This record gives sequence, structure tokens and C-alpha cells, in this order.
Amino acid sequence: MFRLVADITELNIDQVKLPKIPGLGMLMKLSDKQKISMIVSVLNAQKGQFLPKWQEAVNQKWGQLQLLDYQVEQPGDGSCLARIRIDVGNADYDKAIDSVIPHVFQEKDAHTVLGEDYAGSGNLQEVMQFMHNAPTAAKKEFYIVKTLSVEKETIARNFENGAASQGAVLRIGSLRFFLKQS
Repeated sequence: MFRLVADITELNIDQVKLPKIPGLGMLMKLSDKQKISMIVSVLNAQKGQFLPKWQEAVNQKWGQLQLLDYQVEQPGDGSCLARIRIDVGNADYDKAIDSVIPHVFQEKDAHTVLGEDYAGSGNLQEVMQFMHNAPTAAKKEFYIVKTLSVEKETIARNFENGAASQGAVLRIGSLRFFLKQS
């Protein structure tokens, strides 16, 4: 099992057409700090509605990953920050390697990700084959999480650019991926 932790430091969705979700219609009139507070409340209150939708979207794009839970919080100081924790387990790691790694992997990081056991080049196909040949699912998961951790700045920028393409301003202050005991 692994965990994703994302700290969102800015969110402006004034140009985004929002889905019809109870409580979100008034967001346009609120300050950024109030928007984040409202989103934290709605996401936590509607977990049963959002988790299956996120599960479906993740599986379509990245293969079979089971989203076990998520938690959204805002610091007690009222700052404009939302922390999202998502726990992921029971993945089809071979499919995840094929669908995630090509989008985030940088050749220069091959030896950082794979460590001393890897003697090949940074060529994407060689790296993916090495990951596929890992002796256990746990080792494949380790390589995926390590890749995500090393490439977290690229991933954060991709999220921000994706939001911008929809008319939103999103700033991710930090993004962390780590293995977690089940």
C-alpha cells in the first residue's frame, strides 16, 4: 500500500464550470481561503460519492488501483492550504508500470529510482522492462512509488497545467508519495 499526500496552497476556480454538487455553487463568491475551507468540508462530507468516481477515473487512466480512503484537512491556523491524503492498495503493478511510468519518468533519474541493482541505461523501455522483471509485487510497488517520489515536481506541475487548461489556478506546495504498511 502507498500513500499520496498533496498540499494545495492556492486554488482559484472562478473560470471553471462546476458540476452540480450540493454546496459548491456558492464557491465563486468566496475568498481563496474560504473556497479551500468549503472544498475541504464538501470532500469530507461527500466521501461516499467522490471516492467511487475518483476510483473509476484513476482506473481508466492508470490501471487497477484500489483507492482505500482519502482525508482532506485544513490547518487550524485557517491558512489557505488543503492537505489531501489518499491511500492506495491492491494495484495491478504491471499495468501501473505501463501506464504511469512513461508519463513521469525522466531518463536522468534511472539510477536514483532503481538503485545499485540496475546497471542499464536511462532508456525508458529498459527501465520499464527492469521494473516488470522485479521478483515480487512489493518490489514493483517500491519502484513505482520511488519513481513518483523522484518525479514529484514534474507531477505537481502536470496537475497545475491540467487545472490551468480547465480555467482554474491550482498551486501545489508539496507532493509526497511513500510506502505504507497495510
